[in-house]
Amino acid sequence: MNDNIALIITISLIIMFSPFFAKFLKLPTTPIEIILGSILGYVGFLHDEHLFELVAEFGFLYLMFIAGTEINLKNVLNTSSTIMKKVIVYLIFLYAFSILFAMQFSLGKIFMVLLPLISVGLVATLSKEYGKTPWLSMSMTVGGIGEVVSIVILTLV
Repeated sequence: MNDNIALIITISLIIMFSPFFAKFLKLPTTPIEIILGSILGYVGFLHDEHLFELVAEFGFLYLMFIAGTEINLKNVLNTSSTIMKKVIVYLIFLYAFSILFAMQFSLGKIFMVLLPLISVGLVATLSKEYGKTPWLSMSMTVGGIGEVVSIVILTLV
């Protein structure tokens, strides 16, 4: 069987069975898809394929697009100073862990900036799944601030 066909079948199976795993584990579908893709990629089902790299990059860009459409900069700018201080502490920890993770696993410097960005896209997809809830609104505010910081850092990197 052609490697590209096996890759497409594997990705299709992940997409097809993720909702069942999500329902069984009582978790949102998107994180289950990411976890299954990561596990199968680590095991070797999805590695070293140009098509997989293309699909992975497209998935990342799609998450960033969703995050960009969900962020309301007016709400971010009107955030109280108390919450803003907590957000800054959170972002410091998030980037510190991202830097440590990237250094520990010898990832490129770009991953130090990209890893915190992935969470914003994930929160945006969760808001599509759960609707407008207070915890997701707060997450999007924090994510919006983090997104702006990350874009500035990404531009510098």
